[in-house]
Amino acid sequence: WKKRKKKKRRTRTKSRAKLNPLLDWTYDDVWSYIRINSVPYNPLHDRGYKSVGDTLTTVPVGPDDPERSGRFKGLNRTECGIHAHLAKVKKMKEEAKLRGEAFEGPKLPCPDCVELDET
Repeated sequence: WKKRKKKKRRTRTKSRAKLNPLLDWTYDDVWSYIRINSVPYNPLHDRGYKSVGDTLTTVPVGPDDPERSGRFKGLNRTECGIHAHLAKVKKMKEEAKLRGEAFEGPKLPCPDCVELDET
């Protein structure tokens, strides 16, 4: 939740607007809403999986354990790293700028990585 405090409710780039309407909701807030409004959810949550990832690295956790503590068990991480390259590319761009060189970043097919062209 610490990282969420740094996030903004709304952000805008050249090509998209991003809204985070549930930014201030806690884990309990989400589950309260799900129950009150009969929202369908993954049945693995009933078996102790607070955060559902892939089969090999996700395990059920206890009721008092942190939400993402069952993700990537034994790998000392809670995120998959699929977008970790964004920070690397941004650093490469900054370094090229310091050297006075033009920078052309990689073109990636991921729709969440559109920000590469906008940083």
